[in-house]
Amino acid sequence: MLKKLNNRYFIIRHGESKANVAHILLSHPKEGTVSFGLSPKGKKQVKISVSKNKKNKILDSDVIIYSSDFLRAKETAEIARKLLGVKKINLLKNLRERYFGEYDKTSLDNIKIAWAHDEKMLIINTKELKVLMKSLKELLPLSLN
Repeated sequence: MLKKLNNRYFIIRHGESKANVAHILLSHPKEGTVSFGLSPKGKKQVKISVSKNKKNKILDSDVIIYSSDFLRAKETAEIARKLLGVKKINLLKNLRERYFGEYDKTSLDNIKIAWAHDEKMLIINTKELKVLMKSLKELLPLSLN
């Protein structure tokens, strides 16, 4: 019999960043890891959120914190670490903001264009995958059924 797992997972988005205030899309690690951290409002948002969840016994010093190495995320994680009494933060490049290419450091409104492109590519890739699967089933009918 399998042992019941008791892990719980919580995701906290970073607070308002200086890039949010400037209304720019910042996604390149060269700048995102060293600049455009949290705004004063963003720091307050994180403190309120973490403190509320600590008071309600949802978060405590036993949590393990994983964070992107972007400055806005690191600052958010550091505030949480201090408020909860957690010993360390695990920084992971895999949790970075995705790179928005030509839209990096442009108006935050351009994120809508990037998302529309993503949606279009998802539809195209899904259609291509269905065609590929159909072809594979025809070639290997016994293996894929």
